Amino acid sequence: MMNTDTLERLQTAPKVKSKPFVETAAFKQLKESMGKIVPPIVIMSILLLIWEILCSGEGARLPGPSKVITDTWELITNPFYNNGGSDVGMAWQILASLERVAMGYSLAVVVGVALGVLVGQSTWALRGLDPLFQVLRTVPPLAWLPLSLAGFQDGNLSAIFVIFITAIWPIIINTSVGIRNIPEDYRNVSRVIQHNGIEYFWKIMLPAAAPYIFSGLRIGVGLSWLAIVAAEMLIGGVGIGFFIWDAWNSSLISDIVLALVYVGIVGFILDRLRRLGGQENYARHIRWLRSNNMSDRFLSISQVQMRFERNGIVNPVLKDINLEVNRGEYISLIGHSGCGKSTVLNIIAGLLTASEGVVIVDNKEVNAPGPDRALVFQNHSLLPWLTVYQNVEIAVEKIFKGKKSKAEQREWILHNLDMVNMSHALDRLPSEISGGMKQRVGIARALAMEPKVLLLDEPFGALDALTRAHLQDEVMRIQNELKNTVVMITHDVDEAVLLSDRIVMMTNGPSATIGQILNIDLPRPRDRLALADDPTYNHYRHEVLSFLHEKQRKVESIGKLREQKKAGEKQTASA
Repeated sequence: MMNTDTLERLQTAPKVKSKPFVETAAFKQLKESMGKIVPPIVIMSILLLIWEILCSGEGARLPGPSKVITDTWELITNPFYNNGGSDVGMAWQILASLERVAMGYSLAVVVGVALGVLVGQSTWALRGLDPLFQVLRTVPPLAWLPLSLAGFQDGNLSAIFVIFITAIWPIIINTSVGIRNIPEDYRNVSRVIQHNGIEYFWKIMLPAAAPYIFSGLRIGVGLSWLAIVAAEMLIGGVGIGFFIWDAWNSSLISDIVLALVYVGIVGFILDRLRRLGGQENYARHIRWLRSNNMSDRFLSISQVQMRFERNGIVNPVLKDINLEVNRGEYISLIGHSGCGKSTVLNIIAGLLTASEGVVIVDNKEVNAPGPDRALVFQNHSLLPWLTVYQNVEIAVEKIFKGKKSKAEQREWILHNLDMVNMSHALDRLPSEISGGMKQRVGIARALAMEPKVLLLDEPFGALDALTRAHLQDEVMRIQNELKNTVVMITHDVDEAVLLSDRIVMMTNGPSATIGQILNIDLPRPRDRLALADDPTYNHYRHEVLSFLHEKQRKVESIGKLREQKKAGEKQTASA
């Protein structure tokens, strides 16, 4: 037994603090890999178990997984046997199909890219050939098979033709879209350098259109694999499609199941190979742009159109929205209510998907909301049950989980709140601070996400004039310090001229579009009092007001004409 002195020494001895577990880079990588591998394995195991249970009873029409393995064990273990004719192993069947796919697909790539370039470059070719392409691409692949058999009198050539005609359409369409969307800056560079046609094709056209072309190639290779399996069922010979058809005629259901597994695996591999090839070429394309310093475009809105449909009635909201925004640029969208400004902003944010067109942010297509595009709403959207600090923390914890320690996250939150002069109100609830303070917290939360683009949806619209002016000055100071790329919606002409590098003025809807873009060539930092009597500032202000009033007059005049027409119709009807 321990005596009293020993017990007291143990109780008063300093406790050794256990060091917190720090995730190493290798551990994080292993954790991330396991997160990708484990879920598919678990789901697949569950599905196989359900399949086995459903097909293991008496009278089951389909074999279970265990029976498939038992029945096809020889095919699985000996894929390269060759007994002559069509009696060959699964590997030879797959290779025969892949050979046909390679030939038909390669031919589709050469012809498809060439036709896509022609249609993309020539308006005449676009108008002449595009309707024909749109009709032919809807014809099912197997519908071409009888015609090709009649023409070629050869099953193998017919299968290759079916592959060709199936794969070519997405290649043509995507290539032509890529060619039409080559920025005019690139074309001008080529003109200055005086490239000939071949040099322009290889050094400008193909690299610039590469993302679109590889999207078409990826779609085409998937369609090729689908079409060859169906075509081979009808032409016979060696190939995975004929193997499946022959197994059906022989009632070898397990062989069919095994063949389907091989078809799925090969299709998956082809898709991944095409994706990897496309990513590598796309990365090379981006490196090429950067190395040539041809453009500082950071946000690109290309041919965006938006239509809403309700009760069978289509409402065209936006039409042909095209805008290029450079890194660190401040853009304001201005126009009358209902012209689609918020729709444009929501498409950039990923909250809405455009009916047509594409939005690119930092060389990545926007197809969903993301932290790289932080949106500050007009009503601040603070959570009322969280304090000022916690309203910023909720975003920081999500974005920087595993990237910053708790201490680093706290420091980052305090830094952003201090930037908007709200560090004195960390523990206050939204109900305990003014409207201007709430908007400051909303901006701090957005900045704390380290967005590539800051989206402001009338952030000062609900504030009184004095508070609005103070917050505008804060935003100018922050943007000048951080060099953020900012897109803002506003109805305030003075605000747009004061804050912006460019003002994008939109026409009235329906089918609203960009009517005019005004460059604001005023030095920064800007002083609102000094600019009040500045003739350049007032010139820009007059330009915006003139545009808005002119468009409004057009809308009013159209409205009056419609009213007069209706009144005339009523008088005619009454008479």
